[in-house]
Amino acid sequence: MDTAEEASASPSSPRFSGTRGVFVSFRQKDTGNTFAATLYDALRRKGLKAVLGGNSSAIRSSRIAIVVFSENYASSKRCLTELTKILKCMKQKKQVVFPIFYKVEPSVVRHQRKSYGEAIAKHEERVGTDSNKLRKWRSSLNQAAGLSGWHFQAGCELEFIERVAEETSAQLPPKHIDIGERIIGLHPCIEQAKLLLDLASNNDVCMLGIYGESGVGKTTLAKALYNSILHMFEGACFIFNVREASKQHKGMLRLQQTLLSEILEEKKTKLASADEGISMIKHRLAHKRVLLVLDDVDGIEQLEKLAGGCDWFGFGSRIIVTTRDQHLLLAHLVERTYQMKGLNDRDSLELFCWYAFNASQPATGYENVSNHVVSYARGIPLVLKGIGSKLINRSLRAWECAMEQYEKIPETKRLETFLKDGKKG
Repeated sequence: MDTAEEASASPSSPRFSGTRGVFVSFRQKDTGNTFAATLYDALRRKGLKAVLGGNSSAIRSSRIAIVVFSENYASSKRCLTELTKILKCMKQKKQVVFPIFYKVEPSVVRHQRKSYGEAIAKHEERVGTDSNKLRKWRSSLNQAAGLSGWHFQAGCELEFIERVAEETSAQLPPKHIDIGERIIGLHPCIEQAKLLLDLASNNDVCMLGIYGESGVGKTTLAKALYNSILHMFEGACFIFNVREASKQHKGMLRLQQTLLSEILEEKKTKLASADEGISMIKHRLAHKRVLLVLDDVDGIEQLEKLAGGCDWFGFGSRIIVTTRDQHLLLAHLVERTYQMKGLNDRDSLELFCWYAFNASQPATGYENVSNHVVSYARGIPLVLKGIGSKLINRSLRAWECAMEQYEKIPETKRLETFLKDGKKG
């Protein structure tokens, strides 16, 4: 038995819920530590939950399996047993399976010739020709060798591995957040925020605070930013509306549970107290490169219990906080901040028109009243969307009457009015 190989094959034994789990079956004697470890790291950098051979429970819970067929893969009973389980999951659970033919021809694996024929012959001596296990092994080799995958014969292993990781990542659904809105005037903000996050650096943990008044688009920016950099992390979580959620019964406890389950892709961990949650976050995430977004934070306690310090997370992690209160960020020693400001008149008009006319320009005859809306909204997307949604398909006279009523609302109450309307909608 390959007991030594089994013990050393996997650097860790994580549990997966399967959405982005990748199991790698390989023969360490053939590939050495370098190939498997480099593949493992490359998959992790793509945000995939990679685990190396030796953990049968990870086979069942992974979305993808990669089988590295090397010269002596078939000599290992452990490898052949893994392969059989993988193909069973492919049939029963629609698991995606990719073979890598590492310095071996696919036909050698498929027809069990050369080293594969010799290995099967030795297994046959031990278990007998009529063994059901042997028949399964033969069938599994034949079936897996016919699948689409990659063939490495010679060349740069690092480039080959990067291609495998890239193409594997493309097979899995991203954990993107649905923005559900038109991104107008936001791209410069995204690029500036990326510069502040210093994504090229893996030697530190960075917290970025995005602040600005209600309705200005802080959450929309955070969503777009999250979607654009998500693939760079081992785990990610976007926690919406921290302010309201933390006020609920056991709200902070539930937020901690959500944070852990989303990043680790596990069932929610039972926590007895928020203090236990802090300890658990530190323990489980201290060596993990994570992306965490805490949206609409309004209290220092929320930050202290969800992202108390940079040392809670592994190097390369990025924490993004959105808030109305700049002083809250200063109190939590968040050094990098970005002020979200309103849209300029041109972008404001375009955003409004998409909601009011389903077009980028005002309808004929509506130019003046549209400009009136833009002036009234002061670049706040929430107000532009709110008015546009209410006035769509209405007559010009109805627009003019509506604007007369909006103008009567005191300026200090305007945002509050549209926030309430947004919640109702």
